[in-house]
Amino acid sequence: FKTEDGVSFPSQGWKMGKVIRNKVNSVWKPLWGKRAVVPDKYNEMKLSFVNEAESSDALEIVARAYNEGVAFRYVLPQGAGSALELTTFNFAGDYTAWYYNGERHNIGPERLTETDGERLPVMTVKAAEDLYLAVHEACLDEGEPLKLKSEKGRCLFSVSAKPHLLRAGYQSAWRVVLCGNRPGDLVDSHLVELLNPEPSGEYDFSWVKPGVALWDWRMNGVQWEGFNYTMSYPSWERAVDFAAEQGFAYLVLDANWYGPEFEQGSDPVKGDKARDVRKLIQYGKQKGVGIWLYLNDVGGRNYPLEETLKQYGEWGAAGVKYGFMAGNPEEKNTRTKSITEMCARYKLFVNFHDYPVHPYGQMRTWPNAVTREYCKAQLDGHEIFY
Repeated sequence: FKTEDGVSFPSQGWKMGKVIRNKVNSVWKPLWGKRAVVPDKYNEMKLSFVNEAESSDALEIVARAYNEGVAFRYVLPQGAGSALELTTFNFAGDYTAWYYNGERHNIGPERLTETDGERLPVMTVKAAEDLYLAVHEACLDEGEPLKLKSEKGRCLFSVSAKPHLLRAGYQSAWRVVLCGNRPGDLVDSHLVELLNPEPSGEYDFSWVKPGVALWDWRMNGVQWEGFNYTMSYPSWERAVDFAAEQGFAYLVLDANWYGPEFEQGSDPVKGDKARDVRKLIQYGKQKGVGIWLYLNDVGGRNYPLEETLKQYGEWGAAGVKYGFMAGNPEEKNTRTKSITEMCARYKLFVNFHDYPVHPYGQMRTWPNAVTREYCKAQLDGHEIFY
């Protein structure tokens, strides 16, 4: 780290203290996902560093080795004011890499030495014909989401983030390097989730039942078999009937059901169709189809957010699709965590729409946070191919 006055630590005058080793061989039983039981097996080492001139200055590095990758994080028991993280990833060769690119096609393939500037995770690297790596982070409790930065001609990638207040007890996100013999091994890994804690006993997640959802957005304006589909109760009722017939668990009501989503005066609980939505939720319960409700960040900020989410829970809604969150990356991370926790309180799923904070395994701690639209959500949208 480097403090605001330019002092780097640990550096000269610091010494290594205790080294604690630990082995864990356990299992994680997710509430949902592709596996009912996930092995949680790793070797851990904690390194303590102390400033000899100022014994209150201390830093711990916690490192874990799993079969499918490695991870490390920093812990500051006493804090250190505002400081900048100096972590770098120094690759042994000029490998080929690909990077996330929002709703567009990924960046790459490009050689590591061709990369110039910032890149967003996940960073996927082909190091050999039978060795693939992925650089990401896990358990982002606070601060700015991970960005990586490199200069053309180098194979060195540094964490690019603004200085952050390192309070007493601060724990950084886990810096993660996944590895596998083929790209599919990276996708199949649970390592990022395993680096997040189990759910708090404060919340009951027994109600969480993920499933396939039907989406009203693709029906609006369509005429089929003599019926005109619009944003209206008769159309929604037909959608629920179809979902029930097909065995779909949910129907998502998207933007503008409570009024124009970007208008300041659109009240997310008293909009034009609020009564119809409440009626639809009850109809859906009869058919075994849960209803997700869209909520734009404008409505989430202009009206009491917790009261809105509580109202949706009392109506019996299944979840919330939260759209177009404003703010810088650090603000969005804080707000995302807050909304996720409030949704858990009122037994609501939550999905974050349009350039959300990247997933970092939060679904282990918050099983109601079933998805984030980090990549293009509309797979039939042609812009994903260029």
